[in-house]
This record gives sequence, structure tokens and C-alpha cells, in this order.
Amino acid sequence: MNRYSHPEHFWNRDLGDMLKEALSGVWTLTLAVVMFLMLGLPVIIPALLMWFTQIITGWP
Repeated sequence: MNRYSHPEHFWNRDLGDMLKEALSGVWTLTLAVVMFLMLGLPVIIPALLMWFTQIITGWP
């Protein structure tokens, strides 16, 4: 038995496990993007409203 455990080479791994790992990473990225968008909403909504009123009124 080896004292040191080395990670398996990618060609020895199951494709299902690799797909689950990749989808887990994509899901984590999606949650992070959604969180930052939600945190930015208090700034984004007023900015869009000001931009819209400037377009409507023609005032710079």
C-alpha cells in the first residue's frame, strides 16, 4: 500500500464522475453569477430608471 496517494490520471477515471464534477463546477459558477446579479440589483435598477427617463425627456 502506498503511503502517498496520487490523483488518478484522467484516462483512468469514469466519464460519469468527470461529468458530475464538471457540472458541479458549472452549477457553482451559475450560483455565484446569480448572487452577484442579485446583490447588484439595488444599483442596476435605479441606473436603468435614470437612463430611461433621460431617453424619454431628452434631458442630458
